Amino acid sequence: MSLEQTIADLVAASNNLTGIINGKVEEIDQKVDQATSSVPQKVSSMSFQTFFIDAVSGDDSNDGTSVSPFKTTAPVADKIIPSFSTRINFRGGQTHNLVGMGYSTVGYVEIMGWDHEALGRPTLKLTSLSHHAETGEDTIYFLNPSGCSVYFNKVIVDLDCGELTPTGLSGFFRRSAGGVDILASACDFILGDIPLAHGYAGWCRADFNIREGVVDATNASANSKMLLVTSGEDSTSRVELRQMTFTNTTAAAQFSAKTDGSNIFSNVDINAY
Repeated sequence: MSLEQTIADLVAASNNLTGIINGKVEEIDQKVDQATSSVPQKVSSMSFQTFFIDAVSGDDSNDGTSVSPFKTTAPVADKIIPSFSTRINFRGGQTHNLVGMGYSTVGYVEIMGWDHEALGRPTLKLTSLSHHAETGEDTIYFLNPSGCSVYFNKVIVDLDCGELTPTGLSGFFRRSAGGVDILASACDFILGDIPLAHGYAGWCRADFNIREGVVDATNASANSKMLLVTSGEDSTSRVELRQMTFTNTTAAAQFSAKTDGSNIFSNVDINAY
């Protein structure tokens, strides 16, 4: 074989290899483009999470959909993504003993009645997050939110802890530094051993917007808590009340306020509502 032919063969082989490499590069680029384009779609699909809870027929090993609901809120705690939005649907006509989910920075939480038109509103009660043997008390709360909004819709929130003895800082929401917006529509709040929200003085703010519901103190004891309790008078709250009924209590009795009420901002006269 002549030198010229050898060189020609080498050039041909080199060109062939270059073509193969270019083809692989294009294939890799396509796969990278596909993977990259799927990321926003995946993030978008996770930005609003929805879970379903059925205390009778659910199972915590299920995937939490309407056809395969959880039994409790325990699996939800492991799936919530910080700063995203979460909707938790509770099967109507049932009493749900909520398992506390601890600290959360979820941006927005919806607590909803599921199939309430046919079954009636669900009742939500809290169980102990941790028991303190030395004092006999229980730490009880569902969320310890920081800077988030919570919306209740068509549920009954029972704040009676039964045989449990809650610690002084217990509450359905135990707030950390920052604030929480609590909105509720067509909900009843049954007063009991813990407040709906407990705040630390000077570190937090709570806004309430509740409408078309009932705050019921019929079975409340002398130790029953109000909707909002703070450990001092330094916190401020904005309270909007619309078509609310207060049974055996008053609006003024439900929010921690200074003697002159100057830390409560409201669309109504709290003392006259």
